[in-house]
Amino acid sequence: MTPPYPGGVTPQQPPVIVVGAGVAGLVAARELVLLGHEVRVIEASDRVGGQLEAATLDGLTVDLGADRFAPTEQLREQVDRLGLTDRVIAAEPGRVGLRTAEGRILPLPEPNWLGIPLAPLAAEVVALIGRRGAWRAQLDALLPGPVGTRTASLGALVRKRSGDTLLERLVAPVVRSQRGVHPDAVPLTEVEGLTHHVLRENSLGRAVARVRLEGAVAGQLDGPIASLEGGAAGLVAVLLAELERF
Repeated sequence: MTPPYPGGVTPQQPPVIVVGAGVAGLVAARELVLLGHEVRVIEASDRVGGQLEAATLDGLTVDLGADRFAPTEQLREQVDRLGLTDRVIAAEPGRVGLRTAEGRILPLPEPNWLGIPLAPLAAEVVALIGRRGAWRAQLDALLPGPVGTRTASLGALVRKRSGDTLLERLVAPVVRSQRGVHPDAVPLTEVEGLTHHVLRENSLGRAVARVRLEGAVAGQLDGPIASLEGGAAGLVAVLLAELERF
């Protein structure tokens, strides 16, 4: 029970602190405000939005961070609650470019799955991760099938089989663009079928080929399939406006 206070006055409830002004933090803040809480959002950087960021180039607003997503049921519900259902559009197919540490824009190697290339020694892969990184990734073909399949995350599997360079320069940018998180934060159990194919083919690269052959990519992390009209970063502006409104 609530203890009695002098004069029957109940002390004011302290504010709820939300750490991080990324999309998750802004959504959490909105839900807490709607429940009647006073909320304070703390952000370490000089901007909000986390993995969502936009810039204006020659008068055109473009996404610099995550720009598309798989419209899960939970995400659809949030989009509907924010009144953005009419702004959800199918993502346009086409080649994806990756920005290297040197500032070059190079094409994402095809075929790939979650950024994992079918052929690590292909010229497009070498251009992105270097010859040493490509040869390290090629060692995947010599490893026994079980190596890495008992790890907890997608990142750990790729790291064990194909090395850090392939993970950080190829797989991580692709997964971040689709999920907003590093592959180390994606449970391997969420990538249905990957462990099975690695064990079956004794290779991560050949597992990609098998997935492509069988078309077993529907509903998984392979391809971005939707975005918001005007850019995914528009979600941040809507969330901020909601917080101001409430």
